[in-house]
Amino acid sequence: LLTILKERKNLTCPKRRNFEFELVDTEDKLVKAISMLSQVETIGLDTETTGLDPHHHKVRLLQVSSLDNPVFIFDLFELKDYSLIQSIIGIDHLKIFHNAKFDLQMLKSVGLNVKPPFFDTMIVSQLLAAGLYNQSASLQSVVEKYLGIVLDKQQQVSDWSVSELSHEQLKYAMKDVQVLLPLFNKLGEELESVNLLRVAQIEFDAIQATSEIEYNGM
Repeated sequence: LLTILKERKNLTCPKRRNFEFELVDTEDKLVKAISMLSQVETIGLDTETTGLDPHHHKVRLLQVSSLDNPVFIFDLFELKDYSLIQSIIGIDHLKIFHNAKFDLQMLKSVGLNVKPPFFDTMIVSQLLAAGLYNQSASLQSVVEKYLGIVLDKQQQVSDWSVSELSHEQLKYAMKDVQVLLPLFNKLGEELESVNLLRVAQIEFDAIQATSEIEYNGM
């Protein structure tokens, strides 16, 4: 983990200002997005779903952020073949999540299997808070605490099953994943400063197993 952090310093939000996100809802757009993502070593991942149960609810969006690229928002209701997406999440990129085991379970339900290494900003925030109950580990709280950014979560409870998503929903989805790279940067520094990198790595190594355990009913 220390090696990865040193190699990938200063991961920030995209520098270019002529875009916010690109909605990937056709095969042509999918090919273009995957071509761009295949050139990077670190990605942020997030999902928007119709509910919280991977066995009963569906994944609507998979959002992917990376350095100096737009946020790609894959509409899984519109795309039929996920093999190109699997080619990105199934290789040795570092994947940054907030609450990875939820996203892993939801993606598994549609046949997408994410390969480690992982960095989970929720787990790191819990480690840094030493398990104190009065410290929220929600993405909104962690982003505000460490990046000074206030995320508007109103769209979180909106209807993600509608045939055409609104611009507000897509912008919300973009922002949730866009903050993960700079958050990785900041939290990595915090882990190093309090000598918890080894502890964090143990936690990250357990994510896939705990996700599988929960997915299978325990």
